[in-house]
Amino acid sequence: DSSAQVMSSCLLHRLLQPGVYQHAALVASIQNHKHRLTNSVTPVPSDALRKEILSLIEGE
Repeated sequence: DSSAQVMSSCLLHRLLQPGVYQHAALVASIQNHKHRLTNSVTPVPSDALRKEILSLIEGE
């Protein structure tokens, strides 16, 4: 369980670094977890993105 938390923390840290923007990868990851998306994914604040990613990780 602690190794999953470390990996999640490392992933979040890298994903939320300024200048890192992998739009296609983010959309594919969210769709992989069966979340419905609108046609366009607009930029979101990093806190909101962090919260969404953590909820996805906890749901696994």
